[in-house]
Amino acid sequence: METKLGEGKWLHERLAAVADSIVGLDLAEDGVEWAKEQGFEAYAVDAQSPEAVADLGLEPADVVVAGEIIEHLDAPGPFLRAMRVLLKDDGLLVVTTPNAYRLLNFLAPASGSELIHPDHTAWHSPHTLRNLLVRSGWDVEGMAYYQNPAPQLGGLAGPVVRGLRAVFVTFGRALPYWCDGLIAWARPAASG
Repeated sequence: METKLGEGKWLHERLAAVADSIVGLDLAEDGVEWAKEQGFEAYAVDAQSPEAVADLGLEPADVVVAGEIIEHLDAPGPFLRAMRVLLKDDGLLVVTTPNAYRLLNFLAPASGSELIHPDHTAWHSPHTLRNLLVRSGWDVEGMAYYQNPAPQLGGLAGPVVRGLRAVFVTFGRALPYWCDGLIAWARPAASG
């Protein structure tokens, strides 16, 4: 986190630069305390519980960003329903998550390994993410894809990794289903 903050890559900080106000929610109390030390409003809460989120008594927001969260959850459906509590009736939910179909996911097993964060519980594809949002009471307005930047490595590995990354980015542009991640935006469904 210190590195992300120093390089201006912490999502919460970047959102704060363009938002009128911003509030962070996290299950990890130490992470919430750290955010507060950085001058941000933040709360420790189980965001998979609509009741716990409602008990915070926060003002309804125009936009809720769930960036790279859904793949860490035990219960993404209750989480998505809890996000409705945070939004105005016409508010926008933005969800980002790694793409189950990213090209590297199919190449890594050839080395006998998985490229996955140790806290992940699921992979989402464009279909499963859309389906999960709809089942959880959202009208999906759109979906897009993103590519991660190449890691900054020195020595011989740096140019090799950057070259491979350029190939993946090219494939991702030509075949977006192979991109690194998904972005979905949705509004609360009228039927609730």
